[in-house]
Amino acid sequence: MTFTISKESLPFRADKSISQITLSNERLTIVVHDYGARVHQLLTPDKNGTFENILLSKNDSETYAND
Repeated sequence: MTFTISKESLPFRADKSISQITLSNERLTIVVHDYGARVHQLLTPDKNGTFENILLSKNDSETYAND
């Protein structure tokens, strides 16, 4: 089973950014933000094999600042 890790910087405030870390394998992908150690997305395949996010997630990283 192949396992991958990637990291991306997202704009957060005018002077800050947050990291988005993605961990994935053939069956599951989890996306977390280092701002409050939040689980942002959990993607898993449906019965047809299409990966879908099964968490209620915010679209914009800046919305977490007021959460």
